[in-house]
Amino acid sequence: MKYKNAKDILPPELIEMLQDYYEGGYLYIPQRTAAAKRKETAYKVELEKRDQHIYRKYLEGWSREQLVSLYHLSESSLRRIILKQKRRYQEMKDNIKEMISRWGVECNQLVQKNPAVWEVNGSHVIKMYEDKEQLERNIAIVSALNDCGIPVTQMLPTTEKKFYVEKENQYYILYKKLEGNTITEIHDLEMAYQMGQVIGRLHIAFKECEEKIDFWNNNLLEEMQ
Repeated sequence: MKYKNAKDILPPELIEMLQDYYEGGYLYIPQRTAAAKRKETAYKVELEKRDQHIYRKYLEGWSREQLVSLYHLSESSLRRIILKQKRRYQEMKDNIKEMISRWGVECNQLVQKNPAVWEVNGSHVIKMYEDKEQLERNIAIVSALNDCGIPVTQMLPTTEKKFYVEKENQYYILYKKLEGNTITEIHDLEMAYQMGQVIGRLHIAFKECEEKIDFWNNNLLEEMQ
């Protein structure tokens, strides 16, 4: 086995911590087992999902106090998560602008609405997918709902007459923005009643769409678990 100098691999603060326990000799660091690696990877994936959920709610207008209470985090941890997500999606901004040009649209204003959705010029919305199959299913569903007379958002074709743009295993689609605003809490009885009517119309439309699209069975309890 070839030995390496810890100074060439480990950060200084970690070396200082190790020196509190052992210094001046050789130290063997065993490899993690395959199961341990899978467990760590799964844990990181869940943390990333949680952080994205937090950032989505933050963009929707949830206060820091609400998020701290909901996710049982400290103020400093919440700030760190929001800052990390902001930096991540700021790096995406130039890429999003490049994608928008494929529709022949000049991007004068770009506002992030959630981790995968950006509002363009206040009149359009561009959405990013990482699952091509899900994207194609959504395109089919929107088309079918439109045929049923449901007021869904309109997909816009690119200058190449395609409904989406692919880049580095990510897929982008541009919509016309629907009128309205995002709300996080509803205490108005009339609004709740109107939402119930909309859900009812969607239910009827999906029944009609079953002849055109194969739907999978959803189990809310399983998804929540």
